[in-house]
Amino acid sequence: MKRFNIFFYLVLFALISGCESTVPKVPTADVVIVQVNDIYEIAGVNRGKEGNLSRVQGLVDSLKKIYPQVLLVHAGDFLNPSLIGNLKDEDGEKIQGKQMVEVMNAMSFDAVAFGNHEIDLNYPTLQKRLNEMEFDMISANLLFKDSIGMRPFRQRERSISGYKNFSVKTESGIKTLSLLSVILPYNLKNYVHYEKVSAAIQTNMVGLEEKADGVFLLSHLNREEDNIMGEKFQNINLIMGGHDHYNFCDTVGGERYVTKADANARTAWIHYVSWNDASKEFLSKPVLIPINSAIKKNAEVEQVIERWNQFASQKTSVQGYEMTNVLVNIDRPLDAREESIRSQQTDFGKLICEAMASKYDTADAVVLNSGSIRYDDLILNALTEGDVLKALPFGGGIKGAYLSGADLLRVYAASEQNSGSGGYLQVLQFPKDISEYGMYFVVTTDYVSFGREKNLEFMKGFEWEQPEDLAENENDIRKILIQYLGHSASRQANTFD
Repeated sequence: MKRFNIFFYLVLFALISGCESTVPKVPTADVVIVQVNDIYEIAGVNRGKEGNLSRVQGLVDSLKKIYPQVLLVHAGDFLNPSLIGNLKDEDGEKIQGKQMVEVMNAMSFDAVAFGNHEIDLNYPTLQKRLNEMEFDMISANLLFKDSIGMRPFRQRERSISGYKNFSVKTESGIKTLSLLSVILPYNLKNYVHYEKVSAAIQTNMVGLEEKADGVFLLSHLNREEDNIMGEKFQNINLIMGGHDHYNFCDTVGGERYVTKADANARTAWIHYVSWNDASKEFLSKPVLIPINSAIKKNAEVEQVIERWNQFASQKTSVQGYEMTNVLVNIDRPLDAREESIRSQQTDFGKLICEAMASKYDTADAVVLNSGSIRYDDLILNALTEGDVLKALPFGGGIKGAYLSGADLLRVYAASEQNSGSGGYLQVLQFPKDISEYGMYFVVTTDYVSFGREKNLEFMKGFEWEQPEDLAENENDIRKILIQYLGHSASRQANTFD
C-alpha cells in the first residue's frame, strides 16, 4: 500500500476525526502528544494489518519532522497477558513482559502509566522489569507494600514519582506541563497498596500549583471513573486513559476531554497542545489516527520485534503449532476482552466450550473458567492458531464427571459470586432446565476440576475422567480448539451463536 506523506495524512484525519468539529485544517501546537494504551501484541493484530509498535514509533518520527516537541505516552497495560510472555527462555524462565520492555526501550516513550495487568506479575518479576525499563513509569496512587510499610515503587535506583514535568516552548515563554498518573484499584496483590484515586489527584494537584502551568492526567481507570475525575477536577483539561479497549473521546466541559485509543495500537490519539495565554492554560485538540500500513515502520523497533517473533515462532513450532495458519474466517468480532468474558457469556467463550464438548459422546454442560482466557481483545476477520495460543496461553487438559443437579446449580451460583474475576464461568448447557435431583455429565478444565478456582474448591470431590479417545499429550485445550475449528473451517462466526 502506498504510504501517504505524513503531513497530508494527519491533516486528512484532522478534518474527519477530531474530537471537535472545529479542528483546524493545518493543526498547530506548542507540543504534540501521541497516546496509546493497552498493548499486548508487539507486532500488531489482524494478521499484522493493524497496530505494530514500529508503526507507532514511525508516526512519532514523522511528527518530529513537523513539530518542535513530540511526546509519546502509554496509559498502561503492557507487561501481561501475551503469548510471548508465557513462553520460556533458554534458562526455563517465563518471558513475562521482557519482550515488551525491550521493544518499548527501542522507542521514545516519555511517560508510561501502570495498568492493572502490570500487577499480574509477582513482585520479584515486576521489579526486574522495572529495572530493565529505560522509560519513566509514573503513578500517584500505587505504592509498594511489605512488612516495613508502604512506599513508592523503585525504578533504576530511584523512587517512582506520581508525575513527570515537561518544559514547553510557547510564544509566551517556557511553560511547564505536568503529566500526573493514577491507576484503578483492580488487581489486589499482597505487595501493593492503592491510595484513593481522587485523594491522590487532589494531593498532587496542590503540590503542583507552583511547579506546573498545567496538568494533564495519564490514567488507567474505567471510562465512568475517568469522566468523574474530569468533572471533579476542572483544571485538568485532558485525561489520556487506558483500561477500556475501544476508542472514544468524551467531552467533560468546554475544551476538556477524556480520550482512549483502541487496544493493541489499532489507533492512537494525537493531541495538538497549545498554550492559551488569555486563559493561562494548556488546551488540546485530539485527533484519532489508525495505525496501519499507511505509516512507515521504524526500522530499529521493527528489528527488535522481528527477533521476538522469531523466538515465538521457534518455541511454538517445537510444540507443533503454526502461528499464522488460519483456522476459520469470521464475519464479526469474537469477544475475548477480559471485561466481557469475566462478567457475561460471550461468543468466544461459547466457541471454546463447544470444542470441549466435542471430545465426549455426552456432555450436558460445559463450564470454562474465564481466567484461562487471556487474549483481552476482540478477534477480527480470521481466527488463527496464533490467536488460539494467545487466548489460551496456559493450555491444560479437560475432564468430565457426573454431578447432581444440586451440585451443578451450586457451580452456577459460584460463577455468579466470581463475576468480575477469573472464576466467572463461560457456560454451555444442553438441557433447557436443570433439576436438582437429576444427574448431569459436566465437562471442565483441569484447573477447575482440581478445585483451584475461588468458590469452586468443592469441584475436586468428584470422579473426573479424561476423554477416552484422546491421548494424554493431546489433551490440551489449545489443541482441542484448533482441531475443532479445523473440522469446522467452513463455518462463519454467526454459526457460533
